[in-house]
Amino acid sequence: MKIGIALGGGGAKGFALIGILEALDEAGVEAEIVAGTSIGALVGAAYAANKLPELKQRATTLSFLNVVKILSPTISRSGFCSGRGVESLLKEFIDIENIEDLPKPFATLSTALETGELITATNGNLIKAVRSSIAIPGLFTPVLSNEKTLVDPVPVEACRSLGADFVIAVDLFADLPKRPKKKFTLSPLMENCVGIAQKQLTQARFAKHPPNFLLEPDTSSVSILAFHRGEALIQIGKNTISKALPSLNKALGREASKHSRTSF
Repeated sequence: MKIGIALGGGGAKGFALIGILEALDEAGVEAEIVAGTSIGALVGAAYAANKLPELKQRATTLSFLNVVKILSPTISRSGFCSGRGVESLLKEFIDIENIEDLPKPFATLSTALETGELITATNGNLIKAVRSSIAIPGLFTPVLSNEKTLVDPVPVEACRSLGADFVIAVDLFADLPKRPKKKFTLSPLMENCVGIAQKQLTQARFAKHPPNFLLEPDTSSVSILAFHRGEALIQIGKNTISKALPSLNKALGREASKHSRTSF
């Protein structure tokens, strides 16, 4: 049985995916097939390239200046950040040019805003495919591909198209951002809009392509721009697996083991 993992988007919340993937590997549940959108594409690319430790090191040592460079603020009506820094970040530790050359089958998924058409990349330039998937509306400027504006859903169907028999999906927007004690500010309002849209899109996709197992880390207390909280988010991911592992083992039809690295 081939296990696939579908990693959803969520800005900085996506650092929780590092903890999830690390904890799954430690529990012996290694995904053979990976698909991701937005930051899920970034983390998924690192995992598929066997470079997750390098990404973890960067995620836990980001300074404010590093975060600014990654976001790459710009003057544009379509988004506050250009995302060019994401490309630079990937190039720091991934020297694989094309998706098809990765050790694990990998796909990125985006949606054309104009038509609703799904855009799946399973080959071609890795950096370009990841950047195309990183496009939180209003935050990151979208990437134009064949005159289509791209944003991101959770890629369950992409995992299955690559041959996964059992798909674990990770939804980073299961809970909306928590309301500040005093009042709403622009950032929480924007995050709620993004969260609601992402949640509805995810539910619609899951209705058509349900995962075999769903992980919903509680990242509601962390802003989509809080890239400086990498260490805390990674721990949230690890805690998510700690709680979900008994149910996941049951769904996989195996006995829990703290030390086994079973290949399915």
